[in-house]
Amino acid sequence: MAYHAKAIHGLGWTLLVLGTLSIILGTAAVATMASKDQPTFLTYIAGPIWSGIFVLITGILGVVSGRKPTNKCLIVAFMVLGIFTILATFCSFGLAVTGAIVDSCYRHWLDYPDYHDYVFPSDYDYYNGTATNFTTVHYFDIDRHPPKPVPGYSDEDDCTTTAKALHGVNALLAFAELVLGFVVSIMCCCGLCSATNTPNVIYGPGVAPAQIMSDGQGGFILLQAVPASRQFGAQQQVFLAPPGGPHAPLQVYYTGGPAPPQYAQPGGVGAAAAPPQYAQHAATQATEAPPMESKTPLSA
Repeated sequence: MAYHAKAIHGLGWTLLVLGTLSIILGTAAVATMASKDQPTFLTYIAGPIWSGIFVLITGILGVVSGRKPTNKCLIVAFMVLGIFTILATFCSFGLAVTGAIVDSCYRHWLDYPDYHDYVFPSDYDYYNGTATNFTTVHYFDIDRHPPKPVPGYSDEDDCTTTAKALHGVNALLAFAELVLGFVVSIMCCCGLCSATNTPNVIYGPGVAPAQIMSDGQGGFILLQAVPASRQFGAQQQVFLAPPGGPHAPLQVYYTGGPAPPQYAQPGGVGAAAAPPQYAQHAATQATEAPPMESKTPLSA
């Protein structure tokens, strides 16, 4: 997986839209529960709002990085914010799932367990010793202090459905953002690794372009020609670079005539013995080594 500019640009816009939706829905959930005066505490933590801020910033940086894919600083910043997005959306997803299970609404009634209920008939409905309508009166025992009210916890209120629906939507958004956060981190790591492994070829004046050939075992052989010197013909360097570590370049020299074949053992061991080197004369090319200089004594 490489660092493609179009893919990063589209990923940035996707994160930007999802982050905006998370902030809007998180704010709507808090406002809805606050307007109903319901103590849904997991809603008031506002997990989608906090995670949505990280996702929104990550998306903006992804759009900028997609326009400048060769900027390593933007790639590193995008990767770091992608990791923060993973952490934030994971927490938001956990809060949303827990809130959908736990967050029910409190009804507006109080339970007094120490009340004694007494029934008194109404005066206008009392006839022939029977009562057709009764009035319930809550009465405290005079020997006891008034008990503290206990709020009743109920699932029958209509705001329970609203809270669960908002938590469910926020959980889906958080899960999608979590997956995209992993995608951002992986693509940035691949982009940084591929950027460091890209070979740099430097061309100088009067130097032939380099040729890269594969050795069939995962490495490559770089053949580069060097300008000729006064004594020898064209000089050609052979660089054998198998995977596993750099090696010293292997040099092969040949005269101005046809270049001899180059031999290199696969696996980075080295090169076979190069052909002998001969000097090139002005008129003809020597086929044998020049004779050794000898000294003859002069006769008297």
